[in-house]
Amino acid sequence: MRCNFCEINNKVDEVVLFTDAYRDDFLLKVKENIITVENLDEYIYYKSAEKLFEGVELGYEKKITETQVYSSENDLLKSFRDNVYIFAAAKQYQLVRELKSVKVEEWNNKSKVIFDNYYKNYFTAEYDAAIQQGKSAKEWVELEKWAKE
Repeated sequence: MRCNFCEINNKVDEVVLFTDAYRDDFLLKVKENIITVENLDEYIYYKSAEKLFEGVELGYEKKITETQVYSSENDLLKSFRDNVYIFAAAKQYQLVRELKSVKVEEWNNKSKVIFDNYYKNYFTAEYDAAIQQGKSAKEWVELEKWAKE
């Protein structure tokens, strides 16, 4: 259902980036100190950043590769892309920090819930926000063009 005023989704489909098997492997690596805040998982980083930037492009209704190099439109999308990648790294960093704070006796009950919160529940909202930010950016560019006419 969409809000007729702002067009924001009130209910979005859950975005699932990782299988339960991948999640479990990741959690085992965190538990065994293979993945740490200094040594994050590259696959999770790139996959989540790429998906979020896909949302920006979806909202903007244009891929960065469809813009002219050195144009203000290209610069705008590059800025979004850079911020999305920084966000993806910070997100995983915070996840690993939170997982490291879980007591050993609570690990089996809490670790999967924490991961799923970050990469299912929160991520769905973040993806929707990326789409909405792309839409807002497109509207801003159109407003600027209109104002110059």
